[in-house]
Amino acid sequence: MALHDLPLYFPDVSASFATALVAAMVASSAIIGGLGALLLRKALRRSGALDLIGS
Repeated sequence: MALHDLPLYFPDVSASFATALVAAMVASSAIIGGLGALLLRKALRRSGALDLIGS
């Protein structure tokens, strides 16, 4: 996301702002991805879809 957004939408920002923006993008992606994975696993476990693989 940062590799796409920085050159296209923020080409003239300072290096410190770009660094902060990249850090925020990485952190938010990790949080959203992690929570999404946990919620998906919980939903799959409740449905019984994971019973065959023993997780």
